Formats: sequence, C-alpha cells, structure tokens
Amino acid sequence: MTPLTVPELPERSGAYRWLYADAQAGEWTVVCILMVGAVFSPRYLRRGAAPLAHTAVNVALYRGGRRRAWAFSEYTGAERTAERLRIGRSSIVYPPDGRVQVAIEEVGSPWGRPIRLQLDLEPLAPPSAVLRLSADRPHFWQLLAPRARAWLSIDGDPAQEGLGYHDSNWGEEPLGEGVDRWRWTRIHDGEGTRVSLRPEGEPSFEVDVRDGRVRVRRGTPLPPPTRRSFWGLQLPIALGAGEGLIAPPPRTLESAPFYARLERRAEGYEALSEVADFRRFRSPWFSWMARLRSRRAGP
Repeated sequence: MTPLTVPELPERSGAYRWLYADAQAGEWTVVCILMVGAVFSPRYLRRGAAPLAHTAVNVALYRGGRRRAWAFSEYTGAERTAERLRIGRSSIVYPPDGRVQVAIEEVGSPWGRPIRLQLDLEPLAPPSAVLRLSADRPHFWQLLAPRARAWLSIDGDPAQEGLGYHDSNWGEEPLGEGVDRWRWTRIHDGEGTRVSLRPEGEPSFEVDVRDGRVRVRRGTPLPPPTRRSFWGLQLPIALGAGEGLIAPPPRTLESAPFYARLERRAEGYEALSEVADFRRFRSPWFSWMARLRSRRAGP
C-alpha cells in the first residue's frame, strides 16, 4: 500500500481533526484516538480556544467485553511531521512500508494506572475518497485503512493478531453545530468489511470493502430497532452496516450521557458501533460530567 501521511493540523477556533484506530485481537478490543481540537473536551468549548492548545489522547482497552483500561488525557500542543503525529508520549506513525503504527503511553482514569500498548496495522484496502457528512456544513470523514491486519501488544507482551480499522474525521466548526448526532458501525467478516455512518438528518454512508476495493454509496436504509440506555440515548438492538443485521443484541462497552460504544463478536463477525449526541454534550450539565473523566496532563 502507498504510505499515508499525517494531515495538516487545524488552526481555526472550534475546528478539529482526529485520527482513530481500533482492533479486535484475541480476547482484546482496543480503541485509540489522537485529537487536535479535542471535541470531547469541555475545556475546548470556550470560544476563541485554539485547536493546538487543546489536544488529547483517548484510549479504551477491553477484554472479554469488560473495560480493563481507559484514559482521556488533554495536552497543550502536538508534534507533527509527514510521517508522525505525537501528543504527549503517544503517537501515530506512517512508515514508508505503508503500515500504521500507534504507540500509546498514558495514565489511566480514575486510578492512575499506566497504559502502554502498541497497535500495528497492515492495510488490506486503500483509503476511501473524502466524504462530506453534511451538504452545507464543513464536516468530513475518510476511511484511511478500512480493513487491516492488526497486531496488538500490551505492556510489551507478545502481540496478538486480529483485524483492525483506521479513519479520520475533521471539521471547521464544532461538532454539535451542523452535525448533531450520528451512529457509526464497523463490521469485519471473513471476506471483507462493512462500515456505516449515519449523521442525523443526512443520507447515510454505506462502505463495502471486498477484494481490496472500497465502494461507497449513499442511502437511507431502515435503521435497526432501538432501545433506550440508562442515559436516554437510543441504542441499536442489532448492529448493521450495508445489507443485513447481526443478532443477537450487542453488548455495551461504554455508556455515557452523550456517547455509547457497543460490540458484537460471534458467528464469524467482529463488530464495533458507536452512538454520539454532540448537541447533548454541549449542555452545561453533561459537559461538567465529562470534565470529571478527563485529565489535563499539560504539555
């Protein structure tokens, strides 16, 4: 694969860019996000705040469907070259061989336990085109490695192999202004990967990755039935991307007032899904709760 390069970082107040990677390897599931313009930081909601003054690393590690480690650490500044983005002691690197290397070194919340892991991805399909989430608002999405071989090493232990995924989201205004809510789902099977992103009020994106090719179509498929979480979010009771649903119901990995993450691993499928309500996040009450789960780590 042609090597990726680190994108230009946002400069406008309220703008954001994040690089996301996940993998399901052995019993483990990991999600890593490096953010410039930390959209999930209540500190970044202040008008006039510069994206580079509010960078962040978010990592979540699960084993057998239970959270084993979690961190959301905020920093001031980031180091960028064409091959590497570094925030704090964590980084994402795009070496010349086309792989993606994510190294995380963080302090977990709430007990301060160290989190050290290495996630290496070998893309099995090229990036998608840049996809605009709203017809008239500046929010964008690109699948950078929609299907990849993955190697996950935790605390220096031998790596476990599985499948991974890598994408990026960015925008020139805060989420919650123009894009209020979305539901994202990624499903690996033995032959390919399906990804769906449904911004509220806009046609969905349905991405199918087969035989090393990426096909994107717009559509309005019927969403799966939902249930309400403890916080009142509408969560799917079956996961779907493209055609068909995976049942029985997924298990909930994370549940918060404005965000939920779900997983289903069975019957030849490995699926992750998230539900996000950005407008709700911007309310003072939920913003205060989010502050309790984040850590201001400094430069």
